[in-house]
Amino acid sequence: MSGYSLAQRWQHFRLRMAKKQVIQAVPMALLRQIISDYLEQGWERDRMHIDVDIHQLFDCLSLRKGMSQLDFRCKDEHSGEICGPDNALLGLAKNYDLKATRTPR
Repeated sequence: MSGYSLAQRWQHFRLRMAKKQVIQAVPMALLRQIISDYLEQGWERDRMHIDVDIHQLFDCLSLRKGMSQLDFRCKDEHSGEICGPDNALLGLAKNYDLKATRTPR
């Protein structure tokens, strides 16, 4: 991990310890599609984010199903990222042909 900043190393450590991964640089259209698909599959919005409009720029949105939670964040109006537990995020990455990682950019 040489060449990474202290903040990137800290994020990598936190993700590894929590057994989570992240998908970065997801185009906004695909991010909105993933959120819509997961809501149709029975995932529920977290109470803190019930009023978030996915068609507008949002800071954070969490979807839950059972003990799993996926966190969606908009970096800017063009892309966002998804963070969640290994099993849920690896399945999502496989379905949408995305790359999940613990090492941030």
